[in-house]
Amino acid sequence: MIAWSDPKSALTCLVNPTNPAGDKYGRGADEELHRDHVPDDPTIIVNKITQPWVGPQWRQDSAINSASGSSS
Repeated sequence: MIAWSDPKSALTCLVNPTNPAGDKYGRGADEELHRDHVPDDPTIIVNKITQPWVGPQWRQDSAINSASGSSS
């Protein structure tokens, strides 16, 4: 295993909220990670399968809303 910020990294997987700890990154964390920390042309897998357990506001933080510019 190599660090996600290593230039040799070809794949980064972001699980949000984390499992099993449940730590949650806010809206825009995916974009910030990509912009500031990963090498050029990486493959990023974003796993948000546990978001519905966060509560009814989980859709507001979804990657789909971030990508579409939606706030609902």
